[in-house]
Amino acid sequence: MKEKKITLSGKEYPVDFNMKTILNFEEISGTTFFVETFTTLKSRIALVMASVLTADENTDLTLEVMMGGKDVQAVRDVIQAYLSVNAMASKFFEIPEAEKQNQPEQPEDAEADEKPKN
Repeated sequence: MKEKKITLSGKEYPVDFNMKTILNFEEISGTTFFVETFTTLKSRIALVMASVLTADENTDLTLEVMMGGKDVQAVRDVIQAYLSVNAMASKFFEIPEAEKQNQPEQPEDAEADEKPKN
């Protein structure tokens, strides 16, 4: 995966997404990545921090830095950083086109094909 940069409190940090990011997230959050909905700011901060640690395990990024001036800009920065990391996660989990072509077609409505048994 290609590293990208995010900006938090006016400073750039490298981010990356791979299996290590998932493990970092689970360590930070105490929850499993695969059921997380990322609807809370706390979970988004954990994912951003996990991706920064993946790119640079010696980062100087802290929660205090993420909170910035404790104003709305800090929230905007976290949301923008989360969106960047989430896009990387989508790319990481993407099914290659060649593999999609090998998948059998699924009926759009499998239940419609089933007849009730009386």
